Amino acid sequence: MSRPTRVGNLLRTYRALHKLTWQQVAGTIGHSSTYVHDVASGRRRVTPATAMRYARALGEDVEHWMACALDDSLDPLRETEALITDPAD
Repeated sequence: MSRPTRVGNLLRTYRALHKLTWQQVAGTIGHSSTYVHDVASGRRRVTPATAMRYARALGEDVEHWMACALDDSLDPLRETEALITDPAD
């Protein structure tokens, strides 16, 4: 099961606030609705550069979206590091 990403949360919030369909959000961003829905549901991650593109297209705070994407991309590394350094094993 996919874990929601920070960028995914931002997309879901934007969609709900503006009462848009995934197709409308995707059209504004310039990606397919399948891709955008995959990001929103946590099945895909985006790079900070893509998050910047999304934020600009949606009129949102670019730095916040980029920071969320960076945090999302670091999560797997943090999880791996925690497994390696966990003294419980």
